[in-house]
Amino acid sequence: MASTPVIKIMGVGNILLGDDGFGIQVVEKLQNEFQIDPPIEIIDGGTRGMYLLSYLDDCDIIYIVDCANMGNAPGTLYKFTFDGLPFDVPYKTSVHQIGLFETLTASFITGNSFKAIILAVEPKHFESVRESLSPEVEDKIDKIIDILKNELNQHQISLTRKG
Repeated sequence: MASTPVIKIMGVGNILLGDDGFGIQVVEKLQNEFQIDPPIEIIDGGTRGMYLLSYLDDCDIIYIVDCANMGNAPGTLYKFTFDGLPFDVPYKTSVHQIGLFETLTASFITGNSFKAIILAVEPKHFESVRESLSPEVEDKIDKIIDILKNELNQHQISLTRKG
């Protein structure tokens, strides 16, 4: 009998930069309004960069919710898979430039082996202080939760509303 994979969900981003806080809003809604059975770890990754490495140590699959500025219409949804070292790691001159990509790469370099599934939304506002999501992005919170529900169901994990 195959063992059940260790699965985690992590939201990342900066809640003070408008749509960049999308991932945090999704995990907060999951924590406050949903029950996951069997329970899995839900992580508010914020903007912690390399400090997130310890969360990647003992998982098989991690779903990461974020925003991704790809130049498309705000609210466009994306799904990316990261399951190994990239062929090229961009050079960084400051620890302030280290983001999710570099954190995942560092985890693989240190010997971890997991699958990262990144669920992201195209932001509208993310470069200036704004404490709320744009309507185009806020409307996608429930859609991302539906995608997570379908993904978790594939691993016999249920995601249901509390109450």
